[in-house]
Amino acid sequence: MSYTTIESVQARTGVTYTGAELAYVTILLSAVDKYIDKYTNRTFTKVAGGVKYYHGNNTRELEIDDLQAVSSILEYDMDGDLVDTFTATDYELRPYNTTPKTHIKLLNGTWCGYKYKITGDWGYSETCPADISMVATEIIANVMSQKGGIKSESIEGYSYALGQVVTENPVFATVLDGYKKILI
Repeated sequence: MSYTTIESVQARTGVTYTGAELAYVTILLSAVDKYIDKYTNRTFTKVAGGVKYYHGNNTRELEIDDLQAVSSILEYDMDGDLVDTFTATDYELRPYNTTPKTHIKLLNGTWCGYKYKITGDWGYSETCPADISMVATEIIANVMSQKGGIKSESIEGYSYALGQVVTENPVFATVLDGYKKILI
């Protein structure tokens, strides 16, 4: 599901798109979602039943991508054989009082260097936050209001042009910076 809709962009611009313009807005919906995800290092809608793999770090706490809920945690050895299955009484999701969860703390033992398969509902939230939807709508409306849309000759230029729209409007950058996950 996209962070905004064609209908929201049309309402913002006051233009009903047809034909090639509609196709272009459809492409922009996906491009803006990817741009926002890359800029913030997050995904803002839930991916139910997704699977992610992590390597242990020999500590009690494992840093993970944004997580809503866990279905299962399995541990595999280097040969790919199942070693252990964790239950909800074996770990705590952190932080305690908010979502998304970004760490899993083992109550006994450590994440000892094996591969872990975590199945669950991934993403920042159940639905896209309203201010992220607003930024996505505004970016596309801004691009569509420019004569000729995005001016680029390559994929890199395409991404750069979206970034330029964000950096030229400090409100967009301020909203996105508030969600930015710092990677270490």
